[in-house]
Amino acid sequence: MKKITLILILCAVGVMNAQKNKLIKTNPLGAIFKIYSLGYEQETKDNQSFTINALYSDFSLAGFKIKGPGIGVGYRFYFQNKDPFEGWFAGPSIAYSKLAFGLGVSDDGYTTSGELSINGAKIDLSESVGDLTANSFGISGIVGYQWNWQPITLELFLGIGSTSVTAKDEGSFSKSSTGFGLNAFGFSMGYQF
Repeated sequence: MKKITLILILCAVGVMNAQKNKLIKTNPLGAIFKIYSLGYEQETKDNQSFTINALYSDFSLAGFKIKGPGIGVGYRFYFQNKDPFEGWFAGPSIAYSKLAFGLGVSDDGYTTSGELSINGAKIDLSESVGDLTANSFGISGIVGYQWNWQPITLELFLGIGSTSVTAKDEGSFSKSSTGFGLNAFGFSMGYQF
């Protein structure tokens, strides 16, 4: 019985001292703007990690009601030989979102003047009728910094890359555009486990 107890204690100590190589995070400020996000980061090697992020938007901007999900994945290379998830990082990232745009209503029906611009990809809406659905796909190079006060983390990042958008309405309107520029930026707080 003493041997079994000793083995269980050693196993418990080993588990408690195991390296914490996972991180779950969110942007607490996003809720103010009705953009909800949840991310996961997993260390893959020393100074490298895999990320996956999900978001859901439900807000109004410039007469548009914008709503829909998005997902992104990335890989990070940390430049400093520190604890996992700490210091300067850079890496590739891809993201997809499907957004519904409810347009403002005027006396003569839907108002669709203006331009849809998502991360540099611009689409003229003058020929559209009714609500729009936009599919957006982006490829970025991400750079940022993450502070780690185990188990709490804080990160700031931005990305530059290409975004391709296809917008369709309820009728025959369908246009696509591709842009290049700042297509990702953010702030998140996380919990390491």
